[in-house]
Amino acid sequence: MEKDYNFLFESLEMLYVFVLGMYLRINDEIELKDNCIECYLARGLNCLKSINALCKNRCFSDSWVIYRVLLERLFYLRYLNETNEYRVFDDWSFLQSIKYRNHIMSDEEFKDRVSKSEIELLEVEKDRYEKLDNKTIDWKRPRMEDVAKSMKMKFLYDYGYSHASTSVHPLIRDGIEDFLDFTKLGTYKPETIEILQKNTILIGTMLIQEGLNNSNYKWMSIVYDCIDGIRNELDDHKIENYLPMKKLIGMFKENDHFVICGK
Repeated sequence: MEKDYNFLFESLEMLYVFVLGMYLRINDEIELKDNCIECYLARGLNCLKSINALCKNRCFSDSWVIYRVLLERLFYLRYLNETNEYRVFDDWSFLQSIKYRNHIMSDEEFKDRVSKSEIELLEVEKDRYEKLDNKTIDWKRPRMEDVAKSMKMKFLYDYGYSHASTSVHPLIRDGIEDFLDFTKLGTYKPETIEILQKNTILIGTMLIQEGLNNSNYKWMSIVYDCIDGIRNELDDHKIENYLPMKKLIGMFKENDHFVICGK
């Protein structure tokens, strides 16, 4: 019988919402690193919500695809925190977006099908591009296997990222489980589904902790207690695992302006 992890998903999603809400309050003074962290956490939140929704609809192969996206954000964030290459990654990312827009503008077939306001550079973008265009931005995307090794968790690559990649890059019988489940000729193994859901929740906790650990802000211990409670619940169902989250929710109910981080 398949276990129901919906409540755990929703608990972790709520924790993400609390953290992102704090970032929203301090957005005017946020620096590049925390801007990247908040963006990756926002993407992580949507990954969690998507995987949970797909599992409810028995779209497990698609869930593995998004699981890979979630894991890749963890690897990227760890790499950036280890190398402190936020600035050069930001410049490289900007140039990549300009190359894409220039490619559309120079494409005779498609350039007239896109609104100019969507692809033309703003003045501030033109100034930045002119400054960067004369520089050599020598940045390369990290290898996920190398990042996993640096974390001393190569298994995350071997049995997580690499396995999930088979749902992105198809093998010969890609979709066979979907076919059997749809036709009722077979079904997904409950233990495989449980591995997907538990791993998703675990990686979700690792992503948010990676972000908070390296944030320029100091986060209250209650946030980390919530992370620990969710992890503990994966292995041992106890009511006390949810007490930190219950406490955090109570804090916000008592005071809408309650803050869980500071400089």
